[in-house]
This record gives sequence, C-alpha cells and structure tokens, in this order.
Amino acid sequence: MLHPLRPLALRDVIIIALVLVIAFCGLGLLLSLFAPQRNGGQTQCVSNMKQLGQGTHLYTEDHDGYYPLAMTANSRTRAWRVGLLRDGSDLGEFPHNWRPSQDEVRWYENLTHWTNAVYPYVQNYGIYACPVSSERDRVDRGVPSSEYASPNVNPRNVSYTYNGFLHMFPNSGIVEPAQLPVLWEGHGKTQIIGFGLHNPALRCTTLDEPCIYRRGGPPCGLMFGSAERYSNPGGSYWVENKGQNWTMADTHVKWRRLGVHIANKGTGLTSPGPPYTDWRVDPFTGYNDEGFAAWYWSDGCHSLLFRPDYDFSD
Repeated sequence: MLHPLRPLALRDVIIIALVLVIAFCGLGLLLSLFAPQRNGGQTQCVSNMKQLGQGTHLYTEDHDGYYPLAMTANSRTRAWRVGLLRDGSDLGEFPHNWRPSQDEVRWYENLTHWTNAVYPYVQNYGIYACPVSSERDRVDRGVPSSEYASPNVNPRNVSYTYNGFLHMFPNSGIVEPAQLPVLWEGHGKTQIIGFGLHNPALRCTTLDEPCIYRRGGPPCGLMFGSAERYSNPGGSYWVENKGQNWTMADTHVKWRRLGVHIANKGTGLTSPGPPYTDWRVDPFTGYNDEGFAAWYWSDGCHSLLFRPDYDFSD
C-alpha cells in the first residue's frame, strides 16, 4: 500500500545531516590516506609550476605557436650554448644581466633563454624556485665567487628544468599535450642560483643548421642525471614524497612517483640493471636508495618521455 509523504521532523533532518557529515569526513580521510601529502612548501611549488606553465603557454600564443629557446645562440662563434657543460659557461643566466663579467651582447642573447623569455608573462622571480629545495651556486663549476658577491642585479634561483626538445618547437606538433612535460624538477632537489637549465637537451652545435627536435634525429638528445658526477649540478629526484611535480603542455601540474624500483641498494650508483622502472612514467631506468639516478630510457636518440610527437597511448 502506498503511503502519503509527510514532512520530515526536525529530529530527522538533524540525523540525516549528521550522517552526511560523517560520510564526507570519512571519504576525505580515506582519500587523504592514498593521496601524496603536501606541506606548505610543496603546495607553493605546485602553484609556481602552474603559473610558469601558463606563462609558457602565453609565450607560445604571442610567438606564432612556437616554444621558447632552451639554449641561447652565441652570435660570435655561431654556435648554440647547449648549457650542460660543468664549468657553467654555457648556462642560461637568470636574470639575463646579473653577471658583471659579461657584455651587453651576451645579455641580449640571454634574454632569449626560456627563463627570461617567460618572465614577462609571470612577472615574479620567486615562482622559479621550489621552497623545499636547497640553494646551490656554480662556484664549484667555474663561476667566479666575485660575481655572486658583486652582481649587477640579484641572481635568482631556479628549481625547474625545461624540456629541451621543445626548443623552438611548434605547439601544433605536440600529439598529447596532457602527457608531455614542459617543466619538471630535472636537476633534483636543488635551486640553482642565477642559472636556468634544460633537461633533456638537443645536441645542437652550429647555428648554420636547424636546431629542432625530429623523430629519430638528428639532432639527437642527451639527458643528465642527478648523481654528482653525472649532473650539472645534482640533488635527489625525490623532491616531494619520493616523487616530484611536472607541468604538462596543457598547463596542468601532475605529481609523479619516481624510482619505484631501486636498482642500486645503498648510496652508490653502478651500471643499470634489474629491477628496471616503468619507462612509460619514469625517465630514468633505476635509482639508488637516496633517489639519485644516472641512466635514462632512450629510443637510441631521444629520451622517451620528453618527445613531443609521441603518442603516450601506445
């Protein structure tokens, strides 16, 4: 038999409300158990990378769909500054004119580097550095300490590395924008004082030949790891909760677990061997138990996860 509906009593309303509150609290607790925990610094790092991703996207809109340069051109030698040399001479200065040893020609060339090229779209030096990472200068790699002591302007810290395969690359050539990293913490848990890096990089030399990513190369790419003798410079890749944040080409930021399998027990790094990482989500083949890595997944020419023309559904 059907019964007519009756208005809920105040007691019933209160009981239902309490049940809903308890249910939502329980769901929130359950989700928090499985989600990576972030402190204030980590949350700020996500915000920084989101803003830089949006700034990079705005840059492409103003430049006919092309991404900024990962490395600068040396107009005197007609060569690209690949930016991975250990002496620091080829790195991208940030800001462009902080080093007193350089002349205006070099300062103007520095303006095309991705750090300086994106800056007008974000207008905030502070978002280039993740608060949870430690500072590191380049004195031990040949940059005079006098330049840090008496700079033209304050050198700024950079935590994030740029996907060097996007050097002058058209955004129309990206197959999966939601899967392709544009920025990531590619030199580990470190803030580089006064310099921006890209990782991976293209092995471009002369300005007389095109320097743009092509499937299978040339130019082929290279990638540096975070162990001291493999990097420029290095820190643990476990920046946040045994992983790190990546900004994708569609500007969303994704936390990615790195080094699920530890190939080398202890702090040393020997030749890579099983168990290997999953090449579909991790750029490096193996890590030691401090989160350092040295060898990366490659198709024989380019680092796998950073190829703009790759269909990640394969």
